[in-house]
Amino acid sequence: MRSLIWFRRDLRLADNRAPFEAAKVSEQLLGLYFITPGQWKQHDESPAKLSFWYQNLVCLNERLRQINVPLLVVEVNSFAEIPAKLVELAELSKADRVYFNHEYEFNER
Repeated sequence: MRSLIWFRRDLRLADNRAPFEAAKVSEQLLGLYFITPGQWKQHDESPAKLSFWYQNLVCLNERLRQINVPLLVVEVNSFAEIPAKLVELAELSKADRVYFNHEYEFNER
């Protein structure tokens, strides 16, 4: 079984339920993270906050690399583009499942 792990705001690997659950049942894993520059601009995200996210993404990529899980970073303009792109990537990677943590932020609903 192949699974995508969609990382959103929680870029930890340890103590993170989505990758833990995916690893229990999957033979192949692929990490996925979307960057959304248009959304960041709309939300007036600070350069410091974006730098923090980037540094955490670099750390996540290194931790995943150590366990032979590639991390795919995909740029879309806004959150609205993510569902279609997620389906496309799941089909391209022949993933049977997509794992992610629930988030309840306004745009995520």
